[in-house]
Amino acid sequence: MQIATKLKNVLESKGYNIILTRNAEDRDTIDMKKSLERRVNIANTSDAELFISIHQQHPLLKGEKFTIA
Repeated sequence: MQIATKLKNVLESKGYNIILTRNAEDRDTIDMKKSLERRVNIANTSDAELFISIHQQHPLLKGEKFTIA
């Protein structure tokens, strides 16, 4: 969440409207299915021109992984 929050702050300072589909409390969500459904709904109804998904892999893995879709 720290990376997403920093990116949000940078983009908002440049005038972009940012919608986050998660917040720090989601990390403790027991019902992951409900959390995923809520995030998909936000993405589908936001009328966004761009969707950025940030994933951080296991800290012991080396190297970078980028997916652009």
